[in-house]
Amino acid sequence: MNIRDAIIQAKKDGLCITRKSMPNSYFYPTNGVGRTIICKEKGSFVVPGWEPQLNDLIATNWKISTVKPEKITDSQLERWSADMIENLKKKPD
Repeated sequence: MNIRDAIIQAKKDGLCITRKSMPNSYFYPTNGVGRTIICKEKGSFVVPGWEPQLNDLIATNWKISTVKPEKITDSQLERWSADMIENLKKKPD
């Protein structure tokens, strides 16, 4: 299925989405600071801010996983916000 349909269905059930070509990677899209969060198989967070490439956005092999992400805490959101601000302050090499 395409990424849009996978996200809509997964959000209804509170689940992540995944793709055959990305084994052991589970994605949980949000409207928050974390944007799309990459999760581990047990639902713990790995990293926020996944940025899909064109081939990810147009792929038709997305599926709904059985992975249910952990609840995002306020401290995680604050840390992610601080990290993003610090990264924006860095000068390019």
